[in-house]
Amino acid sequence: SKNSSDIALQIPEGTLFFPANESEQTLVAPRKQEMIVYKNKSNNFLVYGFCTEASDRCPTEYDNFTVAMNKNEQLTQLLNFFKSNQGIQKNTVQEAIWCITDNESISNIYSENEELNKKLKKRLSEITGKKIPWHTNKRELSTDDRGFVVANPTEVLGTVTFSTTEKTAIKSKVINEEGE
Repeated sequence: SKNSSDIALQIPEGTLFFPANESEQTLVAPRKQEMIVYKNKSNNFLVYGFCTEASDRCPTEYDNFTVAMNKNEQLTQLLNFFKSNQGIQKNTVQEAIWCITDNESISNIYSENEELNKKLKKRLSEITGKKIPWHTNKRELSTDDRGFVVANPTEVLGTVTFSTTEKTAIKSKVINEEGE
């Protein structure tokens, strides 16, 4: 039967969007979104979402998705943190989600807001049981021509505290996970 009026549609935070193509990333809505479906009209909506599988390709604009609710308690805890801490930069939200869904390092969390950065790292440590690293990897996220996410480190930030009672020379070297 046809509905005689417009319909208010609500997408709760934590809603997952599974792409028809399994090589593409599942998306998660990090916050509640509301929209109106107008009767007798074509309705198109842009849904605010973030990727949950860092190694898969990004979905394309016209992909088809199956909708489901999140059952990952750690992700739910993170989304609740976002709800009570507004103004987190999109890049930071994405990196935080990957800390949960892809076991990415907490060191990838970077925000211009130092207080919020510390709170988010602390919360991620509580959720995941991981230690907060001494450094931060500021990364720029982009996609390549095949739709894969490319994370380019742009800066490594951190504080090292060292004390001695004697004159001492210190050398430091930043290396990647392969020791290079």
